[in-house]
Amino acid sequence: MEHEEGPYSGLVKAPGGTLLPTRELLISVHEEVIADSIKTTNIGHHGIRDDSILDYLCYKLEGHPYKKDAVSNAYYVGTEVFFNIACRHPFIDGNKRTAYASSTLLVFANLSEALGEGELELSEEADTGQVIEKIARWGEGSDSSSLLELVREAGLLGKGRTDINEEDVKRFINKFLRETIRVHEEDA
Repeated sequence: MEHEEGPYSGLVKAPGGTLLPTRELLISVHEEVIADSIKTTNIGHHGIRDDSILDYLCYKLEGHPYKKDAVSNAYYVGTEVFFNIACRHPFIDGNKRTAYASSTLLVFANLSEALGEGELELSEEADTGQVIEKIARWGEGSDSSSLLELVREAGLLGKGRTDINEEDVKRFINKFLRETIRVHEEDA
């Protein structure tokens, strides 16, 4: 893996060019999220609860066979980062915020590399926080019914199914990220 310089320092480039996070980058994003939280609310705690989750995530991303489609690769990386941080909780505090910040950073970095920055737009939907909360609660095992409804409404689950699994949640996160960070289509 080749380490990047400049605006992409903290990322490594996989064969084929997909930008991947390092463990250090994910920790740095977490520290920024917590510092911002402390500054604005006086609440937040730095620290890693389970560093094996970060090691696993980086290892999994480095070993993935990436496609030639840079857009699919960007959303795959974002989805894996979001899922593993929001649902597996490697940090003491701020996992949902870190998941969202890290995944959007990585999607933007990869899409900007492939398409150029002017091609992207961030959609700030009013319910983004609620969606992230429902994903995290599913990951904790405390509430699957509210996320089940979102996955079903997104058209990613058959009507007869009454439960969701990890792959269903990852498909939902991928769709959520695609709706949040969109490639701007020029009018012809």
